[in-house]
Amino acid sequence: MAAGKAFEKTPSEKKLSDKRPTIKKGSAKLALPRADITAASGPDTSADAIVAAAAVKDFAASKPKQKVGRPIAKSTANDKQASLHVPAHESWPAHVHARLLEKLRGISSSLRSYPLKAEQVHRARRLLKEANALTRLLEGCCGSDAREASRGFANLRHRLNDVRDLDVIELALKPFLPDLPITLQTDLTEAIAERRSHLNERTNADEPGSMRKELQKLSKSISAWDLAKASPEALAVSARRTYKTLRYRGTLAFENHEDEALHDLRKPLIMHRYQIEALERAWPKLFRAWAMEAQLLRDKLGEHHDLMMVGVFAKEAVGKEAAPLLHKVASAQQTLVKEAEPIFDRLCTEKPGAFERRLLACLSNAKKRIGAPDVAADETETAEVSAPASRQPKKSGKAAAKSEPAAVRS
Repeated sequence: MAAGKAFEKTPSEKKLSDKRPTIKKGSAKLALPRADITAASGPDTSADAIVAAAAVKDFAASKPKQKVGRPIAKSTANDKQASLHVPAHESWPAHVHARLLEKLRGISSSLRSYPLKAEQVHRARRLLKEANALTRLLEGCCGSDAREASRGFANLRHRLNDVRDLDVIELALKPFLPDLPITLQTDLTEAIAERRSHLNERTNADEPGSMRKELQKLSKSISAWDLAKASPEALAVSARRTYKTLRYRGTLAFENHEDEALHDLRKPLIMHRYQIEALERAWPKLFRAWAMEAQLLRDKLGEHHDLMMVGVFAKEAVGKEAAPLLHKVASAQQTLVKEAEPIFDRLCTEKPGAFERRLLACLSNAKKRIGAPDVAADETETAEVSAPASRQPKKSGKAAAKSEPAAVRS
């Protein structure tokens, strides 16, 4: 072999040296000269090696870095694009717990001054119902503590029921009074005034100290709940339990249309409505629409129950003379049931297991961070979710008067 050819490269070596490795940067590909990494004479300082090293450094610097406190879910075959706003799993129970404590402060504020006015009673009972719903949502995390607190809220609410029921009866009765005989109007009005006087004396004499003390005990106990091991799975299980009860009672109620069955449906419905609202940040558009539909169904069933109370009160107050009023009440109730049934069908089409899986998927891939600013506190405590004005049919005359009680119902 000639000396001049001793260092010539073979065809296979030439082919290998001409190959240029590619480095992906986003969707573009950079063709880089091959650096001889097998040289035994120390680090390669050739221009090709320097360019290759610089390109690799730039590519590494361009990779997105994950921010602390905002974990990004791993993409799977079914979920190729992960959400950037997935909250930590421990945040959901803590979020519900903080909302519950906020409602307790609102209840305490409502019961601060005596004698109690109608607005105070309404606000306190509404917040007690919401607090009870949130407590039941945390039942999977806190167990017996949550069940005990739920019983405490129910006891406080029941002590205000009689006063509130009388307000509802008076409002629900107003649209029917002009069409009733004068003597019947007078008898009903006097009976309401007499009962109100008795209830006000009893409530304002017995309740001020005891209700506030009981509320303080509940607040102290709830503040100490340990949520260290709480998870969104536990919230989803509790929400499923409420939804299952709602679906079962609704199916029975709309099969027989009995007053008691329709009233029993309202209890899980109210809990479901407030639980969905508490988890709204998981998917704001969907959950707001869901809560709006639940509130609409609640209004329909609430008006139905109000009319039932009007009929019972009229029978007790005037006896057989209430026959004309009872006929009008029954007709209005039938209309409300027909309007409520399709709303229930829309809300409760899913089976409980499917509802739980979808809710958990929303909690695990939240569209809005829990720590983001929320609506004003006074709005959350005083405003009910209602349909936009543009979607509500305009009412006039008697129809508008009949819908009045729904606006003030707790």
